[in-house]
Amino acid sequence: MKSRFVNCCSARLGSSAALAVGFLGVVGLSGAGGRLCAAAAPLRLWGDNRMGDLVLRWEAGYLRTHPAARFENKLMGSDTGLAGLYTETADIAFLGRDITSVEVMAFAWVYRYKPEGFPVMHGSLSGPGQSPALAVIVRRDNPIASLTLAQLDRIFSCAPRHGGAPVRSWSELDASAGVPPGPIMAYARAVDSGTAAFFRDHVMRGGRKWAWERLTEFSDRPGPDGSVDDADRQIAEAVAANPAGIGISTLRYVDARVRVVPVSGDEGGPPVAPTAAAIVAGRYPLARTIFAYVNRGPSRPLDPRVAEFLRYVLSTAGRSDVAAEGSFLPLSSPDAIREQARLK
Repeated sequence: MKSRFVNCCSARLGSSAALAVGFLGVVGLSGAGGRLCAAAAPLRLWGDNRMGDLVLRWEAGYLRTHPAARFENKLMGSDTGLAGLYTETADIAFLGRDITSVEVMAFAWVYRYKPEGFPVMHGSLSGPGQSPALAVIVRRDNPIASLTLAQLDRIFSCAPRHGGAPVRSWSELDASAGVPPGPIMAYARAVDSGTAAFFRDHVMRGGRKWAWERLTEFSDRPGPDGSVDDADRQIAEAVAANPAGIGISTLRYVDARVRVVPVSGDEGGPPVAPTAAAIVAGRYPLARTIFAYVNRGPSRPLDPRVAEFLRYVLSTAGRSDVAAEGSFLPLSSPDAIREQARLK
C-alpha cells in the first residue's frame, strides 16, 4: 500500500522505458528473411498468456474445417504480442488490454502505419489476470445510488477532463441525508498498473493528474510461502473500514461489507451494474476488451490465413468456445458480425 501526499496537480508520467528498450532490442531482428510459403507456414499466435486453453479450443474448432492448418503458439503475455508483429515473428497478437502509444510507435517506426486491432471478446466478469471488469465499490452503508464517469473523474483526478471542479466530499455529489461526512478517500491499484491505465484512459480521458492527497495505491503483495495478497482484496478491505471510502476493484472480493455502485457512461443512459449480460451487450462502461492485432497495410487485404482464422474466432462456433472455456466473455452477435465485416 502506498499513500502519496504530494502536490495534487503534479502529473506523474507512466514509465515506458522498459518497452522502449525492448523495442530497440528487437527491431534489429526484423529483416528480409524469407517466410515459408503460405500453404506450409504455421499461423503464429502471440500474446496474452491467460488465453492458452481458449486458443487451443479455437484451433481445434478451426481444424475441423481446415485440417491442413498448423499453429505455433507463443502466449507469453500481452506485453510481448506487438513485438512479435513488428519483428515479423507473429501473425496475430492477442492483447488483454488496449494497445499502448509506445507499442503503436514501435510498430509504426518499422512499417510507417499502425497495427489494426479487432475486438474478439470481453474480459472476464471477475477472474484475476483475465482482464476483469472494474467495479466501483463503497461501504455497504454509503447511500450513493450511482455514479457517472464524469463524477468518477472528479473524485479521482485533481484536474478533471470531463469539466467541473474536483469532488472532495460525498455531500458535493449527493446532499441527501446519510452520506458519509468528511473527505472522500479513494483506493485503487498502483497508478503504473494496467488496471490504472485502463481507468485513466476510459474515465480520466487520458489525464494523469490524480488526486494524490486522497488516493491510496495498492499492489499485489507476495507472501513468504509463495502466496500473493491480491491488491483488489486489499482495496475491498480498505473500503470496508472507511465509511467515506471508494475503491476501484473487481467483483471478486465484494462481500456483505461493501457494495457495487452502478455506473453510467459518457453517452448518458441509465446506470449499469457489472453483470455478464451487461458486459456482453456492451452496456457496462468499465468492462475490458481482448483484441487481436494484425499487420495490414493501407489499402491492402489481410493475409488470407489470418482473416480466415479470425473469421472462425468471431463466428458463432468461436464465440461458443469462449463461453465454454469460461475465463472470458464472448462478443454479442451484432458486435461479432460488425468485426467480421472488417475482415473483408
